[in-house]
Amino acid sequence: MSVRPARLLIERTNLSPAFSGAKILPVEPGWQGVFVFEISPQKGIRLRGKVEHPAGGDTVKGYYEHNSVKRSLYIGDVLYTVSDRVVKLNDLETLRQLKQINLQ
Repeated sequence: MSVRPARLLIERTNLSPAFSGAKILPVEPGWQGVFVFEISPQKGIRLRGKVEHPAGGDTVKGYYEHNSVKRSLYIGDVLYTVSDRVVKLNDLETLRQLKQINLQ
C-alpha cells in the first residue's frame, strides 16, 4: 500500500503572521492567489507552485477586494480557486490551468 503525499493549500489573503517574511513564499507585494504545498515524511514541506488570480481592478482597493481568493479546494485531481471575478480549475499534479470561468 502506497501513501500519497498530503497537499496543503494556503490562500494569500489568509496568511498568518508566522508566514510573513518566510523564504518559502516568494511573491511580490499585492500578489493574489494560492500556494500549493506537498507534505511528506521523506521531503517534509515543499512548495509545489502557486495559482495566480491576476489584477483586473481599476484601483488598488478594487484589486484587493475582487481578486483575493475566497475559497480553494480540490476534488479528485482538480484544484478549484474562487475569487469574486474568476473560478479557476487547475490540474492538481501539474498546476496547469484547465479552465477559467469569468464571473463578471
